[in-house]
Amino acid sequence: MQLRYAFRLYPELGQRLAPARAAGARVVFNDAVRAREEARKVGAAFPAAGELSRKLVTEAKRTVERSRLAEVCAVVLQQSLRAAESAYRNFFASLKGERKGAKSGAPCFKSRKDSRQSIRFTANARWSITARSLTARGVAEAAGEGDRDALAVHEAAGAGVARAILITAGLMDLTTCVIGGGVSRAWNLLEPSISATLAAEPPVGGQPIRVVRARSGSRAVAIGAGSRVRTELGAVTRV
Repeated sequence: MQLRYAFRLYPELGQRLAPARAAGARVVFNDAVRAREEARKVGAAFPAAGELSRKLVTEAKRTVERSRLAEVCAVVLQQSLRAAESAYRNFFASLKGERKGAKSGAPCFKSRKDSRQSIRFTANARWSITARSLTARGVAEAAGEGDRDALAVHEAAGAGVARAILITAGLMDLTTCVIGGGVSRAWNLLEPSISATLAAEPPVGGQPIRVVRARSGSRAVAIGAGSRVRTELGAVTRV
């Protein structure tokens, strides 16, 4: 008896990139099917699994067309080859009447437009599901080190800030927006996306919006709150 667990995940935008890259390993499956079909057409023997692994994975990573495979876990790539091999094995067994159940058709190419994308890991793939929580500071530090997922998170966040600025500017007729508080700590990471979004989605009024970082940085909110309290207390004292 085999034990199987089923998980449903709801990844954030940045977290979707790694699975998407891994799902792109379908090209290995397609290349394996293509290699077998080409061998069949010329009457040659089907290439062995080791040969396919060397040509379609190891050597393919060094080519421009398949260089993205270097970013995918090797276990996922090998599982794609095994899936193609299993599909052909089931197909031939079905033709010979050795396989029970519905007839299996010949393996066909996987389409990137098919929403049923999948990846498989083996037990020795050294992966695990952890309860580790991420903080905004941790994501910012990862982005500063060049982590692609963390950079994608800040790109999406910057676009969201820009759209919030556009809505506020439309309601209050603003031409300048000063960003302070905790958001300003990631200014270097957010500013490119903010500027790009404002350039691509200009305000309805047509007046350019100037976005700058508060000179007081992350202290801006505390200073503003203190100023408001001082004003309110001053008003009470005068009464």
